[in-house]
Amino acid sequence: MKVALKEFKDRYPNGFQHVEAWEVVRKHDKWAQVPLLGEEGEGSAHKRKPVDVDPSIPDMNEDPSPQRTQRRDKRQATSSEGSSAELAAQFKEYTAMKEAKHAMEL
Repeated sequence: MKVALKEFKDRYPNGFQHVEAWEVVRKHDKWAQVPLLGEEGEGSAHKRKPVDVDPSIPDMNEDPSPQRTQRRDKRQATSSEGSSAELAAQFKEYTAMKEAKHAMEL
């Protein structure tokens, strides 16, 4: 620990300012070393046989490539409201209704 603190101080003039916090958390269970799947544990007298490994557990050392999402066809991506001509007609109808309502209020 002293060597690490000295190296840190060599790189950063202010040194490591969180030694007290480090002393508290470094012994916490969260940071305890956990044996990897398929490796021999500390108290184990024999190695685990490959047949003992549950096939439903994914291999954490394997790095599968991510699945590519399929792109939607542009025809599917259009709005369900309809074409722009239909929208223009709906807008005209709405405008006419609004003007009629406004004329009634006067």
